[in-house]
Amino acid sequence: MTTDLVSMAQRSVDDIIDSLDVAQSTRDEYKQRIKPFLAFVQAEGLSLNVLLEYKRTLNNRDDYGVATRNKYLATAKVFMRECYRLGIVDRDVTVNVRSFKQNRQHRVDGLTNDEVLLICEWLRQHPEKLRERALLCLLLFQGLRQAEICNIKLRDVDLKAGKLSILGKGRDDYEQVYLHPNTTRALRRFCRNRKLQSDDYMFTSLRRPSKDAKLTTRGLQTVVGGIFDELGIDQNVHGCRHYFASRLIQVMPGELSVVARFTRHQSLETLRIYDDNRLMLRDFEHYRKAFSDLKI
Repeated sequence: MTTDLVSMAQRSVDDIIDSLDVAQSTRDEYKQRIKPFLAFVQAEGLSLNVLLEYKRTLNNRDDYGVATRNKYLATAKVFMRECYRLGIVDRDVTVNVRSFKQNRQHRVDGLTNDEVLLICEWLRQHPEKLRERALLCLLLFQGLRQAEICNIKLRDVDLKAGKLSILGKGRDDYEQVYLHPNTTRALRRFCRNRKLQSDDYMFTSLRRPSKDAKLTTRGLQTVVGGIFDELGIDQNVHGCRHYFASRLIQVMPGELSVVARFTRHQSLETLRIYDDNRLMLRDFEHYRKAFSDLKI
């Protein structure tokens, strides 16, 4: 390729990503995840096989799971495709670069019921932790995505009706979410002594606690991750959403369309993964008994 980093630098990285027709939260994630790729290009140069070489580098990262590798690779592909569209590079280097093969089953792994009981006990022991209680209720009892929580403004919450307006993933209009009583109580207590205006973010930044600086997903992970570490829970924050979906499928088996109204998945295919996991766990006992008479 004739284009090098000098040509790419003629337009800032932020400008390139901001030209994408995606949600602001997605653009923010791209800006964070593109940094390792740019460092790789600076070290190795820009060639027709740059993405394939970057993929091999990601594959050697033992600290990255398959899902994380795919996120970094996908970000690099989106970025380079946009560079091609804008004429910053003269060829589409994303052609024939496939994602890492991912076992869909691991995606359903989330918090266990015992771990959630630990969290509930922690909240009972710390009634003063109003912010943490509100965040955990939105994660565990509503199954909200992290970016959805960070974007909540006071005007989005109707505690009297027990409803919350959410701009969900890939949505252009707000969705109505019915609040569990635990969540309603937690939000009411959290908001009681806070002087918020309608357009203020409900959860503000940890570093800049002003009403117009919203909590970031990284800040959310810091708050909740700290609680998990204290309780010895080896999970990430997204594990709460997996728990939420799995729990609903357990109590409403075979009712995926009903569960989808609460999880707000656009496709039932994702929920079928959770249901397959439920059936596998159910049938495992039969599998175990099939060999119960064989002792070694």
